[in-house]
Amino acid sequence: ILACLVLFFVGATSIWLRLDRTPASWDDAYYLNNSLLMYDSFADGGIAGFMHQFLHGMKTKPPLIAALPIPMYWIAGRRIHASYFVNLFFMMVSFGVLFHLGKKYAGSRAGLLAVFMAGTMPMLYGLSHWFLVECALTGLVCVTICLVAGFDNGFAWSKCILLGFVF
Repeated sequence: ILACLVLFFVGATSIWLRLDRTPASWDDAYYLNNSLLMYDSFADGGIAGFMHQFLHGMKTKPPLIAALPIPMYWIAGRRIHASYFVNLFFMMVSFGVLFHLGKKYAGSRAGLLAVFMAGTMPMLYGLSHWFLVECALTGLVCVTICLVAGFDNGFAWSKCILLGFVF
């Protein structure tokens, strides 16, 4: 059932992204433009060029959102629409974590209900149509909550290191 839910929500979002031909605007366009600049700086200057662009390219905003789609550009080519797969990835991360937490604390039905409720929330499926920082951050916050919830089983340095990496 979980696989069907995830397939439905990710599939519906993928279809919408395929059909949507509206150009990016405002922050969306700014992030996408900077992601292409980071990709080009990596292609032209290697890691040193990428690091320079990463540290100095976006003067007023954090650069992580512009760096996230670079692996997608490697896979799908230098196309703006490839960057939206980052949103689909973080949507699946959110679903996986929500199911895990629901199952851990209230059973499989609660996990499925959590995935269903998240999949129908306008914030999640609506943000997946734009390349904004909120969609990725939603997934990262879900992972963070899951890691923090894991501390009720006891303290472990590996969990602390993983939590620091997610932060």
